[in-house]
Amino acid sequence: MNQKQLHDIAANIEVEELARTLLDQIDVNIIMARYESVSAWQEYSWELVGVTTSDWYAHSEGTVTVVHQVALKQILYAGMPLRLHRDECESYYHNLKAPLPFCFVLTRRDDDDVPVPFLITLSVDEAHAYLEGDDEVYTVAIPAEIHQWLDAYVVANYVPATRQKRKQNSWKDTAK
Repeated sequence: MNQKQLHDIAANIEVEELARTLLDQIDVNIIMARYESVSAWQEYSWELVGVTTSDWYAHSEGTVTVVHQVALKQILYAGMPLRLHRDECESYYHNLKAPLPFCFVLTRRDDDDVPVPFLITLSVDEAHAYLEGDDEVYTVAIPAEIHQWLDAYVVANYVPATRQKRKQNSWKDTAK
């Protein structure tokens, strides 16, 4: 799905038709930046600069150094798949309802101590599960076109679980 297709999601489309036409995966580009660290224990610090849906680099999988200066280096990781799963719709819903929805980029350090992305997700629960391991999780605000795609996906696929009221056990019956 390219940027034009993401923007063409109509607001008045029927939910069933939307569910049939939506893709569950798009390719995105991830931009990481390395800065000189102010810490005595760390030479550099890394941060996630952004996630783009531009087709410009999306077809050339790999890394491209965008900026390389003494105090700053930016690396673009092209063609990373962003997949949506129906069983994660509740987590996507809670991410969308947050004051600032996030993209979560999961990384592992390579031999040169550079965080290399291996997964991008929009699921808060999935990011939290990886965070409990040795993986690093970087966050950035969801770009507008991905937000629109995720919102349409949640509308088409999320059915909230109905709450069941528990029957209260009488304490008198348990005392006998």
